[in-house]
Amino acid sequence: MNTMFLLLGVNSLLDNKKGWTYAFFALAVGCRPFSAVYIIAAFLYFAYKDRQSGFWNIVKSNMIAAIPLIIIAIIYMSYNFARFGNPLEFGHNYLPEFTTSEKGQFSFAYFLDNLKDLLRFGISFDEKMHLTFDQPFCFLIANPIILVAIYREIKEFFQTKIFCIPRLIFILSIVLNLMFICLHRTLGAWQFGARYTCDLVAVSFLTLFLTSKGADEEAKSLVTEGKTVDKVAFDRFEITMIAFGVILNVFGATIMWVY
Repeated sequence: MNTMFLLLGVNSLLDNKKGWTYAFFALAVGCRPFSAVYIIAAFLYFAYKDRQSGFWNIVKSNMIAAIPLIIIAIIYMSYNFARFGNPLEFGHNYLPEFTTSEKGQFSFAYFLDNLKDLLRFGISFDEKMHLTFDQPFCFLIANPIILVAIYREIKEFFQTKIFCIPRLIFILSIVLNLMFICLHRTLGAWQFGARYTCDLVAVSFLTLFLTSKGADEEAKSLVTEGKTVDKVAFDRFEITMIAFGVILNVFGATIMWVY
């Protein structure tokens, strides 16, 4: 559900619908509190995009657009307070894996071990030559769209000699989300790949629609001012990674269904 709300938010952002963007990202926070970083990223994106309109116009337009977000936040916080006595408590601290942990739900002590788990290859063959997967295995293999997002920023910088600021905003939000995941006691319930890193996919997809048009032009979105594009061009590396990701995850979904 988190991925669904994030994708709906991404679609709204590309259509320049600020209110819907904030609303869907706020709903995603109810599924996974880490997703709050994308609300901040969306604000920075809209502020950057509207920077010519002046500071107070930016504040005003975003405050009005944030009304649905505020309403959703009040509903979430009221529910949390009524159920757990704390507006910021989503109930995770009451789960057995956290109540029995000496270091609690979040700790820097978890960071390195979680990062190692997320980066280990984790794919091998057993003695019967059956393909096996560790839980979790490398999140960049399970979700190669993240690699494509980083690769596109590097590639366009060498082509244009300028950074795409909108894309950098969202790439940094992905990195920050990943850091929060590594500080968490668990990486999510068992699934093909690493469950919480699925939260990075939607925003990685968004970055493919952000581009630098040339060294003498400002970085801007491919979808602006109500204008849309017919297609997003991919090079061979990007096509290969995306195809690999689709095939691998179809295979993973089949494995999960069977077992």
